[in-house]
Parts: sequence; structure tokens; C-alpha cells
Amino acid sequence: MWKELQYALRLLGKTPGFTALTLFVLAAGLGVSVYMYSLIRTLAYAELPFPESEKLVLVSAIMNGFEQGGNSLANFNFEQLAQTQSTFEIFTRSRKSDITLTGAKLPLRVSANYNNHELFALTDVPALLGRVLQATDSEPGAPLVAVLSYQVWQSEFSGDQDIVGRKVRIDDIPATIVGVMPAGYAFPDFAQMWLPMKKSGVVQPGDGPYLSIVGRLRDGVSIEEADAELKAIMKKLEQQYPATNANHSVKVWPFTQHALTNSMTIIAVMSAAAGLILLLVVLNAGNLLLARAAERQKEVAIRNALGAPRWRLIRQMLWEALLLAMAGGLIGVFFASWALDWSRQHITAFNDSLPFWWTFEFSNQDLLFALLLTVLTALAVGLYPAWRASTTNINQFLRDGTRGAQGLRMTRMTHVLVIAEIALSITLLIASLAMVASTHQTMKADYGARINNVLIGEIDLYTQKYDDEPNDRYRFAEKLQALITGQPGVQGIALGCHLPGMYGPIWTYLVEGRDVPDKKYPSATRVVVTDNYFSLFDIQLVQGRLFDSRDQENSERVVIVSEQFAEKNWPGQSPIGKRIGLDRDHDPNNEKWYTVVGVVSETMYGQPFVDFAHYNDMYLSLRQLPVEDLVVAVATEQEPMMLARSLASDVARIDTDIPVNGAMPLTERIYRYNAGMVFVSKLFLAMAALGVLLAASGIYGVIARSVALRTQELGVRRALGASERHVMWQLLQQGGYRLIIGAVIGVSLGLLLVEALRGVLFGIDGEELTLALAVLLMVSIIVAAATLWPARRAVNLSPATALRYE
Repeated sequence: MWKELQYALRLLGKTPGFTALTLFVLAAGLGVSVYMYSLIRTLAYAELPFPESEKLVLVSAIMNGFEQGGNSLANFNFEQLAQTQSTFEIFTRSRKSDITLTGAKLPLRVSANYNNHELFALTDVPALLGRVLQATDSEPGAPLVAVLSYQVWQSEFSGDQDIVGRKVRIDDIPATIVGVMPAGYAFPDFAQMWLPMKKSGVVQPGDGPYLSIVGRLRDGVSIEEADAELKAIMKKLEQQYPATNANHSVKVWPFTQHALTNSMTIIAVMSAAAGLILLLVVLNAGNLLLARAAERQKEVAIRNALGAPRWRLIRQMLWEALLLAMAGGLIGVFFASWALDWSRQHITAFNDSLPFWWTFEFSNQDLLFALLLTVLTALAVGLYPAWRASTTNINQFLRDGTRGAQGLRMTRMTHVLVIAEIALSITLLIASLAMVASTHQTMKADYGARINNVLIGEIDLYTQKYDDEPNDRYRFAEKLQALITGQPGVQGIALGCHLPGMYGPIWTYLVEGRDVPDKKYPSATRVVVTDNYFSLFDIQLVQGRLFDSRDQENSERVVIVSEQFAEKNWPGQSPIGKRIGLDRDHDPNNEKWYTVVGVVSETMYGQPFVDFAHYNDMYLSLRQLPVEDLVVAVATEQEPMMLARSLASDVARIDTDIPVNGAMPLTERIYRYNAGMVFVSKLFLAMAALGVLLAASGIYGVIARSVALRTQELGVRRALGASERHVMWQLLQQGGYRLIIGAVIGVSLGLLLVEALRGVLFGIDGEELTLALAVLLMVSIIVAAATLWPARRAVNLSPATALRYE
């Protein structure tokens, strides 16, 4: 075996061009495949660092067929599910909320998680210092306690070893720190602090708070079984309580996938694209080895005639494939490791809070996959050429006599290789260009509002004094506007619960006097704003009026709707004076009615490619609905961040316990929302470029080899009087046939992939055929060039030279 290995190394060393090209092809394909495997494993299938983590799941609410994300299941529904379910070993609730922590270095907004002791039982991770939450912490009247994350303990309390027992204030309520969790612990997702969720008394249908549900499945229970059971329970609740539970259901997710609820389709298509790259590599490398095997058939036939067994000849040639694949795999692993680190840097650059299980580390599992893929690739590219070359005996070879004869027997395989490479490259290019075009359209999308030169900052008025006096929230907004208005460089200031390009809550509504079959109430984006919100963002008034001093706390409740909202609900009519109900139960006898006083132009709230961003909009006055979560927007003539420090100081002048979070230009916030798609687009673009390179070299290699093997035939044709134009046309026709067959297959598969991506594509409706035509033109040029270049070399030979060609 060692001698066979040495012989294979010598043969590869004698053909450096072939070795380098094959090595490049294998390294590129294996590197991309290993990188994509590691990336997708990290994003969607990583194991949590807890015992039996594969049994941990998250339960999210479904309303009118749409997944609602976190904090979306009513507490009443949780109680009913918890009492009835039988598929979970632990079934517990959790509620994410940003809180204000005072008593540290500075007032700090912290991502907190309200839960009970069962949440810590899911992970079975003890506290680093002190203790975790206990059942008694959730009893009514129990003093408020808190468990800190390692990060907050270090950054805000300087790693104080005596932190346990320290008094702080949480949303202005006295609390005691009872524990610190180990470094890296952030369960269930981005938690920096854990607080007890107090037990409630009698719970009525529709009662909040609204929760996320996490649990651990019992032994032997699948996610599908748990999902079916909870859906059946929710169906019964819908029948029992139609006023609050109409069209409500749930979905059980693998815990590590809930962060990608809208991205699993992209993950699947990325996997398919990586698979196409690997197939192109196998075809390319297989073709190179097939050509090499054809050149060695005389040698193999002689060795076979001298008594060498066929299995040994096959093994000898497989050694070459394995050596090339192992070297390519090693280079590919280095590339994949570098690309994974680049991915981590890129993703963390636009997202400060990543799921704690996204480690972006090259694991032993990735190395094992790389080794397995390398061996399988070596077999895939080397086995057929070795088998094909070993079938020729010396008598047959001497009868055929030339490589041309050998090439004629390989014509069918040559056709298959060219057609396959054309089809795969077209498929990959169409899907990749669709993603790139969609991302381009997303980044230049019109949000229907001003987004440039606007500084934003988040202000959360969750402290007890604002809870006791909700109208103080609006008075806070009034004071802040008065302080900032008129400052140098300031063009205007407004506040809202969210801003253009940012996601907001989706509320159902009831149009007065209209029946709703099966209680499938329509939905719209609810935006709570100050009076000057519309002027700051250049949102145009179409009918009626905007909010003003007439809209007070105790006056008639009013709403401003978007044009599409008005057209959808009152087509051909003026909506001014019409009323909509915004009560959760939508009981016509006890509804909270809002009168439409104005219609404004359409604005996009959220990512352009997500359905929620294109919901109709309805605006409420902050005076009449003083919400806790506010985003301040300051329009400026200068660089927005130049006002960040003064914004923070102005907020502190009003209330020193209220910090400003996430101060940045609005354009940067929107970019961060869409940066994930930019990242995916870059991956698709890189794979498309690699696919074009592999396809072009592969198609050229196959056709050049095919033409070279027909050199003698072409010489005979020329000697018999065939013109150069006639020979060239004949070769182009053959290339055209291959192109047509490959194009039909490739375009069909490419459009299927685009259709699979439809839910995340934006701005390319009806553009698929244009993309397909552009790809066809590109591939046609490649095929024509790959055919003409070697053909011209062949026909330029004199007939006599071509006849002697060997």
C-alpha cells in the first residue's frame, strides 16, 4: 500500500497543472460545503450547553395563522395548557422585558426575564454566587429579588464578590440581589437578569400578562406529538371562549430554531446552494480524473495484460483521488474556519444581542463532517474514472488504436457532464441573483417617511412612578420636546412607540356596524405618537386633520389611519367620522371605540420583505394612550450622533433614573434590521461567483477535451472538403443542444428555488423571467466561448497535421 501511495504521489508530481487545477476545484467545493455545514449547524441546529438540551422547546402563539414571537400567549391560555398537557416534563412561563436598574454605576436598561424557579430547572445550571430563584420568590407579597448575569455583575458591579444581598432598585422598586449566574448563561435567550413572576389569583379568559412558554419534553415524546396535543387543547379553548380565543393557536419549536422562525426557508435554500456547489465540484473533478484516466488507458491495459488484478488497478487510481481530496479538504477546512470567524465578526457588528448558543466555533463535529465529506467526494470523483479505465484490455486498445476511438466511447458521458454543469450553474445563478436583487431593492426601499439625518434613542418609562401616574409619561415627552426644540442643529423632535422601518405591535380591530365571520378580525400596525410625529417624518396628510390640543386624555378617543387602511375598510367613502374598536375582546357592547379624524400616506414599519411591514397603519395619540416604550426622534441638519450626548443629558435633566438606550441614526437602525439579509446576500453572491467559475472551467474543460478527442475526425472532414465554417457551425450546434437541455432543467430548478424564497424576497415580483434570461445569456456566452476556443484551435490545424494528431 505504501508503494501505491508513493506511485500516486509521483504521478501527481509529474502533472503539476492537472494537480493544481484539481486541487483548487476540490478545495473550493469542500471548503464551501464545510463552512455552510458549520454555519447552518451554528444558526439552526446547535446543541445547548445543558443536559438533554434536545428536549428543550419553545411554544409560541399563533394568531390568524401568523406566528407572534415572544410575549404573545395570554396567561389564561398558559394556565389551561399547563393543567391539561401531558407531553411535557416541565412546562413553564417566561416574560421578556427591559427594566431600569439603579444602584449600579449608572441607571441602566437591562434585558430581564420574569419567570419562576422551574425555568432554572430546565437547564440545571447552579448559580456562580448565591442562588437561583426559588418557589417562594413568586408568592404574593414576597420581597423582590434578582439574579444577575455574569456580564452585568462584571460591567456594572465590577465583579464585587459581596454582591449577594446588595440592595438595588428595579423600575424604582426595592430589590435584593440573591445570585449571579456563570459566564455565558443567558437562558432563555438574551437575559441579563432574572426576576420572579408573581403568582396571580383567579385568571379570566384573555387575562395577561402575555408570555413566552418554554418546556422540556417527556422521554419518547416528539416535537410533532407535543405540537399536536397543544393545538388540540387550544382548539377546545377557542370553542369554549370564542370572544378571546378566536383563531388563536400555538406552535412548538425546537428551542434553538425559534430565533430563526422567519429564516428557516433561507437556511434550506442556502443548504441547497451549497449542495449545488458540491455537485459542480464533483462533476468538475470527476471530469478531470476521467480525462486523466482516458490518457492512461494504454498503461492500464498493458498492466492488466501483465497480470495486475483489476481491483488493484482501481485502488491505485483511487489513491490519486483520495490524496487530492484530502489535500483539498485540508485547505477547505482552513478556509471554512476563516469564513466562520468572518461570519461571527460580520453578524456581531450589526447585532449586539446574539443567542448565547451561537458560538461560531469550529467543532469536532465539523471536523468529522469534513473528513466524511472528503472521503465520499474522493469516491464520487475517482471511482467511475478508475472503473472505466480498468475495463479496457490490451487487445481492445490495440484494435481501437487511438485516443480518438477511446473518446468516441466517452461521448455520452461527456454530453451528460456538460448538460449537468450547465443546469446546475443556471440553477445556482438564478437563485443567487434573485437574493442579491432582493437585497438591493430592500436597501433602497422607500419607507414612505424621512429616515435620513434623524437621531433616535429608546426611552422606557417602566418605573413605578410612571406606572402609578400613566399620564406622567406624556408629560415626560412634553418636557423633553420643550428642552430639545430650538437647540442648534435641531430641526424637530417627536416621540413614538416605534418609528418608520422599526417593528411595532400588530392589533386587531373592529369596524363599527360590521359583522366579522368566525371572529377573524383584521389586523393593522398600531403606532402611538406625539402630535408633531407626522411633520418630522414628512408623512403627508391626505384627509381630515392631525393630532392637536383637542385630543386630550378625557376627550373623545381618536385615530388616524393610513390610505390603505381607509381604502380597505371604507372603499369609495370618506373615513372621517367612522369608528373602529380596539378592545382585545371586540365585544360590540363594551368596545373601546376610536373615531377616525385623519388619513395619512402609507409608511412601512419593519423589514420590507416581511408581511408585517406592509400591514395597514393606525395612529393613536400619546396623550390618550401613554405607553411605556418610547423612541425619541430628533431631526437634524448635521451628523445625527453629534446630538447624542445632549439628548442623554436632556433626558437626565427630567429624570436621572431614565437612561437613553441605543442612540444611533435611524438609517443605521434600519440597516441593522436588514443586515442579516445583506449577509445572506453576500453568501449567495460568493457562491454564485464560485459556481460561475467552476461551471465555466468545467464546461470549457469538458468541451475542450471532447474537441481534442475528435481532432482526427475533424481532420478527415477537412480532408474530404468540409469548410472551416461548416465544421465550426456543427460544433456550435452540438454545444447549443447541450445548452438547451441544460437550460430547461436549470431554469426549472432555479425558478423552484426562487419560489421557495418568495416569502423573504422583496421588489422582484415578476422579475424572475428577466433574471432567468440574464442568466441564460451569461451561460450561453460561456458555452459559446468554451466551444469556439478549442474548436478554432482544432480547425486551424492543417488536415494532414490533424490526421497525424495523437
